[in-house]
Amino acid sequence: MFESAVLTTAYEKKALRHILEGLQFEDFAKQAQQWLNSARFVWFVHGNLSEEQAVGLVDRARATLKVKSVAKEDLVDVRCIALPGGK
Repeated sequence: MFESAVLTTAYEKKALRHILEGLQFEDFAKQAQQWLNSARFVWFVHGNLSEEQAVGLVDRARATLKVKSVAKEDLVDVRCIALPGGK
């Protein structure tokens, strides 16, 4: 069952299996309360919406998710690089 539920190319399959095999529903429920307590969202709204509608959409999503914002300086730095195309 586990083998079919996890991508076969996942390099961390053994570690993930170790975590999931010991996970009980109570543990999951306890951790789920702490997920998405804080985050930083970047919004891109595209389509047939005015600026006011787009801002309203984002405001409603923020209110629904009830997530505390994380300061930009507290985020992990991400370094993007461009790889050359294969031959």
